[in-house]
Parts: sequence; structure tokens; C-alpha cells
Amino acid sequence: MNKKRVICLILATLSATACELVKLPEGKPVAQVSWSAEQNWTPEISAQFYHTAQGSEIVPYAWLIAVEQPLIPWSLFGEVPLFVDDSYISRLGFLPDAKSQWNPDGLPVGFVKDEKWVNPYTGEHIVMAGLTCATCHTGQLEVTRGDGSIVALRVDGGPAMIDLQLFEKALGTALVLTDKLPFRFDRFAHRVLGDQYSDETKDALKASLNKFIDAGLEEQKLFKKHDVFPNQPGFGRVDALNRIGNQVFGVGLNPKNLYTANAPVAYPHLWGAGWFDYVQYNGSVPQPLVRNVGEALGVKTPYVAKGKPEDFYKSAVHVDNLWRMEEWLSGPEAYQGLRAPAWQPTLFGEINVTTAAAGEQLYNQYCAGCHFPGGNALQQDRVSETPQFWTAKNYRGDRLLQLVTVDLDKIGTDPKQAMDFIERQADTGDLGKGTMLAGAALDYVTTKVTERYFADNNIPEAVQIAWNNGHKLGADSARVIKAYKARPLDGVWATPPFLHNGSAPTIYDLLLPVDQRPTSFSLGSREFDAKKLGYATASVKHATTFDREITGNSNGGHEFKDGAGPGVIGPMLTDDQRYAIIEYLKTL
Repeated sequence: MNKKRVICLILATLSATACELVKLPEGKPVAQVSWSAEQNWTPEISAQFYHTAQGSEIVPYAWLIAVEQPLIPWSLFGEVPLFVDDSYISRLGFLPDAKSQWNPDGLPVGFVKDEKWVNPYTGEHIVMAGLTCATCHTGQLEVTRGDGSIVALRVDGGPAMIDLQLFEKALGTALVLTDKLPFRFDRFAHRVLGDQYSDETKDALKASLNKFIDAGLEEQKLFKKHDVFPNQPGFGRVDALNRIGNQVFGVGLNPKNLYTANAPVAYPHLWGAGWFDYVQYNGSVPQPLVRNVGEALGVKTPYVAKGKPEDFYKSAVHVDNLWRMEEWLSGPEAYQGLRAPAWQPTLFGEINVTTAAAGEQLYNQYCAGCHFPGGNALQQDRVSETPQFWTAKNYRGDRLLQLVTVDLDKIGTDPKQAMDFIERQADTGDLGKGTMLAGAALDYVTTKVTERYFADNNIPEAVQIAWNNGHKLGADSARVIKAYKARPLDGVWATPPFLHNGSAPTIYDLLLPVDQRPTSFSLGSREFDAKKLGYATASVKHATTFDREITGNSNGGHEFKDGAGPGVIGPMLTDDQRYAIIEYLKTL
């Protein structure tokens, strides 16, 4: 235990104030949350999406709801509030949610009680606490009224404002304190064991907790040895592909496969993605189910990659649930699943239609060539006899939106995410494929995990294709290109921060020349700036400070300024033109 923690423990016994070991931004309760009906989801679908298990492993569920916050109270005999209390866990960026049949204990959006979780190595059944797709892909935009109360728009499928690494640190600290402080552990044991509490069961629980903590500490040592997290991405961002690769190849196969994760990205929004020809920021993955299996593995869903070959690719992934979530997101056809939210005048103010009309002309001139026409042009194009944009097809013959991909040298934005995918390698170890480029290896493993699930559960090929949203498993491999994709901008106003790495807090900042964009700003607040379209960047105590000088954080490129050069995509705009484009984007 370091000096700061020792002092904290001493002060805790002498002071009437609590000492917090993990510093979090101050939380403010939200008085009212509304949803946009235009998103096309019922409250029931939203609730299921928030709490449908994908196989992720955090801790046994009984532990999560029993562990106390990482605080040292003035009395070690006094009970500490629970870790999952909204007043605490919301400060990690998680969104409070009500009790329901899918959320029996009223946990925040993105947490699940997985009653069907099975360890693929041992076959042991455990009621597991896990994270869902909604953890990273549910947003909320907040506005403070004149009386100081906060109202919010919940954005289903939008980018979250969570800090996964801070969450892991806070929960790990809470478990270590539980292990080390006898009175805290005894309270924990009573909650976990209930009527089964005894000296024998308490000792067994203690042994299980010690084993879990030891494994976690060993993993942290490995991560430190391999410099996995030199920089913290903070709130609203994560190095998704490297995180997945580290779990699949480093933790799952061989520690020498661990890779420095310093290519953070903002969590992407999900509406429309099921009908894109390729997903991921670098336009690498064509298969919806393989993409989702990879995401599940990245949030610590275990799979078998060692030992007996006949057991390889068994996993805890709930492929059937991934299909259900894809159904809710994609719908039977494009625009019949989750849609973009509509601008809410009562929350954010009225749209100036005259300014928006001027902005539409500028959008068509400077933006539509990559990001497609706005309004309902894409819907109309999809049903036309000779579509211009819906020219790709899946195995089933459904039309897909063929996204524009822009070469890194042309777009000029931070290249780290795309280049890591191109350059990273992985030793496949016992899987027997030798050393592969990590992109190809990830495609191989996720496909094999999915195939294993289909085989073990006797899923017919026709059903497999339906579950994969019309794609045939293995028919289309991941590609490696030196580019980023451009997607339609419907609802983009509700998806800050901007650029793939979240390096521009508002649309206004993105429309500025690079030398006028903020070099640093605070991330951690969901306060919405309806004028500039993005998050307010006023400093928030203990929030993340974004610094563009850190590797992976460049906010260059995608630039409007006079003259030519890498990353320049249009001429210098006036402030009136910037705000006109912003006003038009509110209509999409």
C-alpha cells in the first residue's frame, strides 16, 4: 500500500470525513430524461438493449451488488454506501436506469445479470455481472435550466461518456479494500451469502476473492511490463481495436502479444451501421456478427485458445443475444431499426430555418461528396431502381450502403488507429496459424468462435445467415486499408466528441482551421452546447483533460482553410458559414 493510502487510512480513523481513494468528477442528479420517438424504439426494446447479456465477465453478480465504494469512512465499523449506488457509479459516466424484468436490481445502463454464463474452460456455471453493447453505445445530452435543474435527452445507440479504465480501477480498489478490511469483508460476505453465511462459506468466499484479486494484479503487472496503457483515453473514448486485440491475443494467448493501446477513438453511434458495407472507423469489417463477437471478446468474454484442440473456440459469447441486438439495431430493412434522434426544440432551442437553408447549400457543396446527401435522399435512393449509393450487397442480396473511404494522407486526421490495425502482428500460439497480421488473426478467431457456437448449438445455415444480417459467415474477410470511412451525418449533432478519436469537442471546433482548434479541453461532463453542437468544455474537477500533444490525440486534418495541403478538404469558412452548416446539421 503506497504512502498516500496509508495516510488516508490513518486520517480516516481520526476524521469525521470520508477519504476517497479513486478521484471522480462530481455528479449532479438529472431531474428529467426524455427519449426521441423518431429513434423508432419502444421503451421495451430500449430496456432490453440496455441489459441483454453478451457473455462479458466482470465479477460474479452477487459481488458487484454487494461491494462497497472505495472510500475509507471515519469509522471502520460504519457501513459504506454500495459501489452500484447511482450517486457513485454515475460519476464514472454510467447512466442510471430503473428496475425492470431485465434489470432486477436497478443497475445503470450497460450492466447485466447474466444467469446463463458458463466458463468455457471449466464448464462452471456462474451468475455473472457483465457489460452489454449499451455500455458504450448509449448517450445522453444534458441541459441545465435557469433554476439549476438538469434535463436530458437519452440517445439510444449514441456514444457513451464512460471511462472504462477508471471503472476498472475503482472496482478493483473496492475489492482490494473489501479483502483487506475485516469489517468491510464481513458486511460483503453477509450480502453475498445471505442465508448461506457461515464460517465455512465465508472462508470459501474469501479464498475466491483472493484468487480473483491475485489474477487481476498479475494482469496489471503484465500490462505495465508491456506498457499497454501509457496514456489514459479517459471519458468518452477507448482504444477499441487494440483493447480487443490485447484481450484476444495477449490475455487469451500469449502475453508477448500485448500491444501499447494509444490509438483512442470516440465510441461510434450505431444507427444505420447494420446496413453499411464495412464498419469500424478504418472500414475494416464487413460481417455484423463477427464485428459483435469481436466486441464481446474485447470486454473480457473468455474463449478457449489453449489446451486441447478439440476445445478450441468454445466461448462464453451469447451469439443468440448478439443477433437479437443486431435485429433491434438494423431492423428487417434499412431505416426500420434504430434511427437517428430528432432535434428537440424544447430542450435545445428552435432551429433557424433560413440559416439552415443556407447551411444545406454549403453542406451539399463541401460535405455531401464524402458523407452523402442529407435529409431523406438516402432513403429515396435505396428504393430507386438505379441506386447511386446503395450499390453493395450482402450474401442474401440486400442492398448495402457503399461507404466512402478516404486515404489517410488526404484526410490528414490522426493515423494511429488505422496504422495499428495495418502493422500489428499476433502469434497465434496453440491455434497453429503462426504469426499473422493482427487484423487477419482477429477476423480468423472471431469467425472460428462464431462457427463453434453454430456447430455446438446445431444452428442451420439459413438461420446463421439471418443472424448475420444477410451475410454468409466467412464469405467476406476483414480488409486492411490505409483510410478512414465517412458515414452519413444523420443525427451527428447528437454524437460528440468528433473526429474518429474524439479530438474535437464540438462541430464548430471541427470547422475551424487546425491552428484555431482547442489544444486541450475537459471531458467528463454531458452538458450539451446547442450553439456549437457538442459538449461544453468548461473544466470539471477530476474529469479527463484531453491533450492533443499526446500520441493518438492529434486533432489535425479534415480542415477548411485557404490553400492546398494534406488534410485540407475545403476553403476557409466564415463564422456565419460555420453556424449555417451547424444549423443544417440540426435538421438531420
